[in-house]
Amino acid sequence: MSTTVSSIGPVAHASDSERIVATIGWMSQAAPWTIVARNLPDHANNPIHTDAGARAAGFERALVAGVTSYAYCCHPLIERFGLDWVASGQSEVRFRSPVFDGDTVAFAVNERADGGVDVAAG
Repeated sequence: MSTTVSSIGPVAHASDSERIVATIGWMSQAAPWTIVARNLPDHANNPIHTDAGARAAGFERALVAGVTSYAYCCHPLIERFGLDWVASGQSEVRFRSPVFDGDTVAFAVNERADGGVDVAAG
C-alpha cells in the first residue's frame, strides 16, 4: 500500500476567529476519505503510466501520475478550507511510494495546533 503525506497551512486571509469556527464545525464532521486511484487517458503518453511501461521499469503495474495523486490529497483540504485554499493556501507534499492504478487509497485527516491540516494516505 502506498503512502502520501501532505502538510497544509491555514488559509492565508482567515482571521483566528473564522479559523476556530471553521475548525470546530469541520472537525465534528471529519472522516477518512477513500478513493480508487485511476490513471487518466492523457497520461498514457508516458510509458510509466501504462502496465507494459511500468513493468519494463520494474513496477508491478501502471503508476498513477503524481499530479493525480496530489489532486486526491487536496480533496479533504478543499472540504476543510474551501476554494480559498486553492487560491491562497499552501502545501508541502511527499510521496513515499508509488500509487498504482486500481489502488484503494484512504486518507486520514488530522487538525494541527497551528490551524493547519495533515493529510496522510495509506
